[in-house]
Amino acid sequence: MNKNVIENNEKSRDLKQAFRELEQARYQQLNTKKSIKKVQKIKNRNKINSTLNANKMVYTRTLLESINNKGISVIIIGLLAISLVMISTGYIFATTDVDKDTNQNKPVVEFEQNADELDVLNIISNNISVTMKKELVVGEREVDFEIIKEDNPDLPKGEEVIIKEGIKGKEEVTYIRTYENNNLISEVETGIEPLEPIVDQVVQVGTSEFLANHKVHLEDTMYVTENVELKEKNDKTSQTVCIIDQSLDVKLLELSGEWCKVSYNDTNIGYVKASSLASEYTIPDIVEKCRVKRILKTVDKDMKLNKPSGLNLSDFKKILTDTKDKKNIFIDNAEVFFKLEEKYNINGVFVAAIGIHESNWGTSTIATDKNNLFGYGSYDRGPYENSLTFETYEEGIDIVAKNLVKNYLNESGTQIYDNNIATGKFYNGATVSGVNKRYASDENWNTKVFKIMENLYGKLQN
Repeated sequence: MNKNVIENNEKSRDLKQAFRELEQARYQQLNTKKSIKKVQKIKNRNKINSTLNANKMVYTRTLLESINNKGISVIIIGLLAISLVMISTGYIFATTDVDKDTNQNKPVVEFEQNADELDVLNIISNNISVTMKKELVVGEREVDFEIIKEDNPDLPKGEEVIIKEGIKGKEEVTYIRTYENNNLISEVETGIEPLEPIVDQVVQVGTSEFLANHKVHLEDTMYVTENVELKEKNDKTSQTVCIIDQSLDVKLLELSGEWCKVSYNDTNIGYVKASSLASEYTIPDIVEKCRVKRILKTVDKDMKLNKPSGLNLSDFKKILTDTKDKKNIFIDNAEVFFKLEEKYNINGVFVAAIGIHESNWGTSTIATDKNNLFGYGSYDRGPYENSLTFETYEEGIDIVAKNLVKNYLNESGTQIYDNNIATGKFYNGATVSGVNKRYASDENWNTKVFKIMENLYGKLQN
């Protein structure tokens, strides 16, 4: 072997040895780091053990209480928590490796810092301190009734009427309530027992467009818009009960298709076409027309005069306004004639008609000189001299009205104004012709007076 070869072998030997020395130095360094890590690990473990020992009694007592309240689930949580302690030091360990040259296992003591450390003590504390409780509760509660709606063709469309009031029921309810740390987390019904029955509310809903359009109900007043025949049945060929004049009122009783059953004057009952009826809503002025028509239907030569005419103050002012009343005597005393009706139960139009006839609308000498519109107290011979004089026209009107009530219009013994009793000494019936027999010598007096009454009443239609 030449020198060069020897040198090369020596160099080779020296290089191999150098690698071994380097490997041993590396191994020693790793052992040194491992020892340091082990020491640190032992310190951490001692710290945990110290903390656990310090809380051992508290943990054990709480765990036992939790077992009573939560059962086996808490034990499992505790065991899991203890397991977590063992890996909570913040490190993850690696496995061993194999030395390729020596074919021996050598530990690779490398450690990697755990970025997400577990707060085991907090987890344990939060779980072992939770208390669970269940509670059985029995209580009462109201139960709402249902609303049952029924169609009613005798009500205006859309209108609702309660025909049976609803009554809420009561029931006994059993609950199981679950609490966590005294906070309610769930409530489950386990039983219901009825205590008081439910009464459903019944509501009728109108379907009649006719009633809705006229804004009326059954039993309300309606008016005929033309002269109509009141039929016995809802058939145009049926027998006619009577004729109802235009604008007069009837009471609505029933709906029958295109017919309506009505009552007229409370005595005549029958059917008229629905198209011939109106209400105050559909024809507002028909009420006034009806009132006037009702008054005019009472005007008759045999009409009773010992009762009011039915006119209001506006009516009296209207009928006594006339160009013939040149001195405005009658229009100025319209209220006097109106009040006679209430005071003495007499027809004021009749009294005014007598004054108009006797004084020629207040133009006679007796009326002008003596404020006497009636020639009261006069006789055929010397009428002016014998007629009474009054302070005012009102005084004369009042005296004549009382005289008619007491002596001409009521039978003897009839109680009249101010608790007086009628003498009836000139009574021949409470009509114009009855008064005529003893009040005036002119046999046609009643015809003339009644003609004036008709004219006055007729002004109501203007």
